[in-house]
Order: sequence, then structure tokens, then C-alpha cells
Amino acid sequence: METKFIAAGLATIAGVSTVILNATKTHDFTLIITDVGNLCSSTPSSTHPSAEFLGPSQPNPSPLACDTKPLYTVFLPQNPPITSCKFWVAHDLVPKGLVVINKGA
Repeated sequence: METKFIAAGLATIAGVSTVILNATKTHDFTLIITDVGNLCSSTPSSTHPSAEFLGPSQPNPSPLACDTKPLYTVFLPQNPPITSCKFWVAHDLVPKGLVVINKGA
């Protein structure tokens, strides 16, 4: 599960909405896409850092709101996303390199 959160974090930094859900259960993906689209288009109602994950505070019933358990976890994108070069430099898995300084330098 940890790797899913890491991947979702990397995707949000790159400006991509990410949904983690149980793939063994049947889902109506059109409802999930619509619901996530509504979250992304709404502005956070609070200045609290987690407000963007909670969506709007006003009553805005979702097609999936009647379920007692959450069907998925949504990670909203960072705005503005970082550039691809900065992403590559910041998230390279294994830093490698060698600095050689000779006497003539």
C-alpha cells in the first residue's frame, strides 16, 4: 500500500489527479470520473492544507455519497505542477555520480 501512496504523491506533484480503489470490486467508473471531476473543479472551502482533499463544504451530493464506506481515495493535483526536468531531478530513484578532482584543476 505504501508504494501506491508514493506513486499517487508523485502523480499529484506532476499535476495529475489520482484515484486508488479496490480493483477486485465492481465500480461504475463513469461515476467515479464524474465525482473526481467535480472535486477538481471546485475550490477548497478552507485554507487548511487538507481542504483540497475534502472537496466543497456546501451540500453537493455526489452520485456515490449514499454509500456507507468510501469506494476510493482521491489525490488532487498540485497546482501548478513542477516541470518534467525538475520532477526527474527530484525523484530519481538512485542518485549516481562521481567527482574527480585532479592536481591540475
